[in-house]
Amino acid sequence: MATLLGTLSRATNLLRHHLDARAVELGIGASEYLVMRAALLNPDVSTAAIRRSLGVLDPAFSDVVKRTVYRGYAIQIPYPGDRRTRRLALTLPGEVAFGITASIQRELEAFAGSGSWMAETVDRIDAIGRRLATIPPAESYLDDLPIDTA
Repeated sequence: MATLLGTLSRATNLLRHHLDARAVELGIGASEYLVMRAALLNPDVSTAAIRRSLGVLDPAFSDVVKRTVYRGYAIQIPYPGDRRTRRLALTLPGEVAFGITASIQRELEAFAGSGSWMAETVDRIDAIGRRLATIPPAESYLDDLPIDTA
């Protein structure tokens, strides 16, 4: 399993690296792109909802939002109804930078293709995750350390 997870992690990192390398002049990495995309697709969603949907830890997400705002690509505005909650709105430079980065993303996706292999890969990974979820937890000793079963 470690080999599969390592391979998936390396593949994800390579894709992020290539996207980041193409968009480095704009100051937008893969994380910024995903946050800006979520804010653009649903302008009424809160930053907390974006963070949850991306599955990013709070400190990392806060850093991405701060960088995006600092570079002038987005602004944080109070959420209507609850002024403590914030949402992101892209600025004009943010929309332009997002458009350029999105075209790079589309170019990468076109190169990768959209064949059935992609859907099959996602289905296979989902099946592995479901199988892992059904494995009972390891028994433990009284000191709560797991029993080595390898």
